[in-house]
Amino acid sequence: MALALTSGQMAKDEAVKEHGVGEELAVHFMGWTGDNLGIICQMGEALSKSSKEDRFAASMNLCSILKQYWWVTALTMVSEGYCSLDRAATEDQDLATAFTDPSKPVVECLTVMHAQMDDGGRVSPVSMVAAPYRIGVGRNVMWNDILVYPEKADSHIKNAKYPTMLRRALMVQPVEEVTSAHLVQVRDEINEIGFLMQEFFDV
Repeated sequence: MALALTSGQMAKDEAVKEHGVGEELAVHFMGWTGDNLGIICQMGEALSKSSKEDRFAASMNLCSILKQYWWVTALTMVSEGYCSLDRAATEDQDLATAFTDPSKPVVECLTVMHAQMDDGGRVSPVSMVAAPYRIGVGRNVMWNDILVYPEKADSHIKNAKYPTMLRRALMVQPVEEVTSAHLVQVRDEINEIGFLMQEFFDV
């Protein structure tokens, strides 16, 4: 999670410097096998502009594919959103709406969620970290202290669909024999559903 958060913060810093306020980091998923990062899939511009339902369906499809064909044992999701610095003060409020009210303790944040399988094949509760930030003068991102939720991330966010999806994707049975033809086909499928991908290979 530290790698995902640090790389996400660096990418956010560069995006704001280059494009200014309002430039959001694209949602991306990391697939791991053990401690090794095997693949990163970034949501493309067209999918990013689609409905919440379409983005979720595509993300669920992608994560299931990563488990089936790349045999990932852990999944990390990096995204932007909003977080409350005083949970009691914003209980039952839509954080995106609350963010528009300067009196509310709500800020933008970079969020990293992570689910993994243990050696026995059990899927752990989703852990999460959030890095709140504000945009300062000169296109500088000012990062607040990181908020850490070591387990049960779904109890700390308004919408638990994504943590649940990450866990369920890891429970999908992998394809036993993956051929090069399979991989060509599923790479095309990943592109068609709206993600750009980068694979990493051991040398």
